[in-house]
Amino acid sequence: MFLGEGFDASKITPREWISLFFFPFGVSAGMILAWWKEGLGGVITVVSFIAELFVGDVSSSGGGYMLICASPGLLFLLCWFLSQPVERLPA
Repeated sequence: MFLGEGFDASKITPREWISLFFFPFGVSAGMILAWWKEGLGGVITVVSFIAELFVGDVSSSGGGYMLICASPGLLFLLCWFLSQPVERLPA
């Protein structure tokens, strides 16, 4: 990603650094963590994706493709939710 176009760190704006922090780094970190802690990793993935939508320029960066890449975070959250024990009401 950085090597194809050439990487000159001085030309990257602070907003672009923040955008890179959330996507792909935040989403990737959430996915890796989700292999051990489904709930926490899923939350980090989804929050990073939503933060990227607010910080980054979604129209030029392909928000639909980012959604596809971040969608396993929702599946990790669903897995975590379904694995929680059901509390039963006393009879």
